[in-house]
Amino acid sequence: MKTFTNIIIILMIIISTNNPLYAQNKTKGLGFGVSLGKEFLGGTEFNISLLDFPSFYVPIILSSTFKLEPEIGFYSYSMSIEDPNEGWEKVEYYNIFSLGLGIFPLKQYDKVIIHYGVRLGLIHYSLKDCLGDKKVEKSSKTDYIISPSTGGEYFFNEHFSLGGETQLNIVFVDQYDDYYYDIDVSETIIKSKVLFFLRWYF
Repeated sequence: MKTFTNIIIILMIIISTNNPLYAQNKTKGLGFGVSLGKEFLGGTEFNISLLDFPSFYVPIILSSTFKLEPEIGFYSYSMSIEDPNEGWEKVEYYNIFSLGLGIFPLKQYDKVIIHYGVRLGLIHYSLKDCLGDKKVEKSSKTDYIISPSTGGEYFFNEHFSLGGETQLNIVFVDQYDDYYYDIDVSETIIKSKVLFFLRWYF
């Protein structure tokens, strides 16, 4: 994390020596971005850092007052559980796929763009339990998310920006679709999240 922070600082110094483009002049644009932050994914029992589970973004500025931002993410995780007294070992394999869309009105001030609106998305979990060589159980589920969000980005030049965003995530939790998790789930999780963004515009 320290090395990554140093790289970002060096990039900011280099880029800021160039002629900056004021954000108020940006009426259209297409780019690529990545978010950094902490996240807990409902339905699993482990914390995931978004440095390990990155979400990638395609900011699409349609006008000086509006943008869309599709996002996609994928994470693969395995966890081993062993009971030496009983003599068994279980391995759990998780594949987690996220997909979403941000819908944002914009306000532009010199080199800064402020956005506010909502992100809509889903997180799909695929789980495989392996108990030794004898038993394999598979299951999956999909959670849906509505996230009122606000944030901003600072433009160092016409291509590169650094930003942040705060979200209030409302997660509608689904249930796994096999008999191993054969319970009725009706759960809604409300949580806050802070993200940092790097974006590059073409």
